[in-house]
Formats: sequence, C-alpha cells, structure tokens
Amino acid sequence: RSNDRLELNFLNELKTIVEKNLYHQKIDELQQKYAVLKTIFMQEKELYEDTIRASHKHAFQAVEHNEIYQQPFSSVYHPLVLNEVNRVFADFGDLYINETDGYEQVKVKQPWSGYWLPFRDKSLYDGFKSPLAKLDKILKVLGYQSQIAAVEKKTFGHYSADGWEGLCDAWAIAAVMSPEPKKERKVFGVKFSISDLKALQTFAHAKYPYTQYGLTYRGDADTDGTFQDLKPEAFHRIVTKVLGEEKRALVIDESAGLEIWNKPLYSYRWSISKDPQSEFAFLVKAFPLLTKQREVKSEHATDFNDVIAPVLEYRLYVDKNTMENGKFKVVAGQWINKSRYYHPGNVKYPKKDGEIESHNKEFNKFVHIFKKIFMSK
Repeated sequence: RSNDRLELNFLNELKTIVEKNLYHQKIDELQQKYAVLKTIFMQEKELYEDTIRASHKHAFQAVEHNEIYQQPFSSVYHPLVLNEVNRVFADFGDLYINETDGYEQVKVKQPWSGYWLPFRDKSLYDGFKSPLAKLDKILKVLGYQSQIAAVEKKTFGHYSADGWEGLCDAWAIAAVMSPEPKKERKVFGVKFSISDLKALQTFAHAKYPYTQYGLTYRGDADTDGTFQDLKPEAFHRIVTKVLGEEKRALVIDESAGLEIWNKPLYSYRWSISKDPQSEFAFLVKAFPLLTKQREVKSEHATDFNDVIAPVLEYRLYVDKNTMENGKFKVVAGQWINKSRYYHPGNVKYPKKDGEIESHNKEFNKFVHIFKKIFMSK
C-alpha cells in the first residue's frame, strides 16, 4: 500500500510538470528524485519488517491501518503535504545541505512581546478606558461618528471561546511588521499606555495579508491524521531563506496540534551530521528562538524573559548525485524524537508591503486616520 502511494506521488508531480509545460525541463530531475525515494523506501521497509518480526507479528497491520502516512516510510507523503513542500521549493528554491562544522545561524532583530488578547478577555473594547474606546474618542474629536468598540463588543462580547482562541496571530504579525511602542502617548488629550498601543497594533493587524505554508492540523483525512503537517525540509528552507537572506522574521504556529499558538521566529541555529543508519540521510539539531506572548498586560519593553527556546530534531534525505556548491539536494524529510509531536505546524510569511486591516469593519473605515496617528514615523 505504501509503495502504491509513493508511485501516486510521482504521478501527481508528473501531472503538475506536464500542466505547467515543464516536462522536458523537469522529467529527468523528477525521475532521479523518485529513484532515490524508492531506494530509501525499500531500505526502510526491510528495516521495519525486521523490527516487526523481532517484536510481534500483528504490529505491521496495525500501523498500516492507523498511521498510513506516518513512520516508518518517510519517503511517502500525503498528497496535500507533498503539495505544501513543492510550494515552498517553488517560492524559495530547493534546499541543499551537507555536514556543518559546528553550528550555523541566521538571526534578525527580536520582534516585540505583547498581550495576545484572548477572546474571553473583554479589556480590548469594554469600558471607557479600553484601547478601542479611546480610539473612538479621538476619532469623535476629529468629527467622526465612530463605533469601533461597540462593534467589537457585539461581535465577541458573548462569544464562547476556547481558552487558546484569541489574537495571537495578529499580535505575532504586528510584532514582526511594526516597531515596538516603548513609551505612552497622548493624542488630543487621550492617554494611551504602552499596552494600549500594543493592543491597537495587534488589533490593526488582525487581517494583515500573509502566505501560509503548511497544513493547519485537524486530525482527519485532510491532514492525514498525523503531526507531519509541515515537513522539516520545507521549514528549514523557509527559515534559512527569509531570516538568512531577506533578513526578516517569520511567524510560526509553534506546535503541530489542534491548538494554534503563533509566535515570531527571529533566530535559528543548527548543526547537521551524517546519519549512521542511512547513507542518504543527515541528522539536524536546531535551536530556534521565538518571542513568546504575554499572559497579562505589561508596560515593560521586550527583554530576555520574553523568549522561548525549543529544540527541534529532524532527518533530511538527499540525492547524492545532485549537488550545488558542495551540498546535496534534499528530497525528503522527517521529524524525529520529541519533534515528531512538537514541531512547527505552519509558517506565516507576511507580505512586505501589505496594508493593515482588522476583522472589525467599523475600524477599517478609519484605517487611513489610524495609520497617520499611530503608524507615521
């Protein structure tokens, strides 16, 4: 069954290059890739069957039935997962690797930390001292009949939200795309604290445009019932390209489970060594640095207490016949050890020149005024 799925992956990729009129340019490359993947598959199958025979005979059927796109066959991808990997390589270029001499690192300035405004918290809009009520007040000073806080209260005031639901995505994008407010401001006599200003920036970036890579995990057939929703080769390529070459931070969903916790990623340090179990594989150990959200409002500037530093481990498979600058082309990847269950679920790549927008249509009427008052340099 898994071998059939590998063949189906080849046919799907073949269909894509035919539809894009790239058959003559890409067919040799595609055939070479799947020749390597088939070799990897046969090695893994032999190793796995030996393991099963040494344990108990029914385990193989159980894995085939319940985890059809899981380990042990790292060369076999769910079609939607494969599509995400190919999107990344199409947008950012192929990934080439080799052993590292120690550690390599890409790093940019740390985005700011702020309160993530969970939907169960009404402080964004409730009361005359709330940030949105203050925004309404200065808009009325300017002669506008603004009802931003009222619209927000009507939308979320009675919303029964899960504990993890909120504006962590908007906060993370705002932290990446805007400078940190570091002092309070008075606008037409209305005082905005640092936490007020951060809340407004978060609110204003709730619908900021971005491209997402990786499937949002739902635990069903759409996401193959596994935690392999963003493959490590795709993640590694995005991070090294964007942080290393574009010098920009990213936003990631830090874990692959059902709950979504978006955080800015601004530093990535990694080492690569040969995998003693496979001639085609390398092992990667990586140390990302993420800015974490604050659980309460704070007037303090971002510091070392606002950092989370997980460890990621993954295996990358290469085609040793395809090289560039002394490095091998990566053809597959697999999260391993604890990272099989704890790894980035997706990456959000904010547009460089996007326009701010919120889910609140009343606010969007006054975006031009908000930008002039709160975002002008």
